[in-house]
Amino acid sequence: MKSGLCAKGRCRKENRPTESSIGRLSPLVPRLNASTGASKETGYEVTSLKFLSTIICTPGYCEERIHLYYAELSDTANAQDLDPDENVFPVVLSEAEVEDGIRNGTIFDSKTLSAWLCWKLAR
Repeated sequence: MKSGLCAKGRCRKENRPTESSIGRLSPLVPRLNASTGASKETGYEVTSLKFLSTIICTPGYCEERIHLYYAELSDTANAQDLDPDENVFPVVLSEAEVEDGIRNGTIFDSKTLSAWLCWKLAR
């Protein structure tokens, strides 16, 4: 099983975290936005999408809700459709590589850690 993560953001490349895909979502249609966002950021078409959970990354500091999904993607990527100031570099990692990244601190953002745990528990 391979997992798709992206080195993404609007910061210098060496400071970019490797994180799960998709940025800000409209609260009105999170499922549609998740599918569209994944396609835009990775270039892969979403072939199926499963809701995992909704999280608040930092309660007491920020009340933004993030909807987590597991997406199965097409085998071939198309061109990305990024904002002019956005840099996204999709990578494909094995389950062991993701867990090594969590252990060694190269995967450390709350969105990805939450998504990984929710995916592991939903299997």
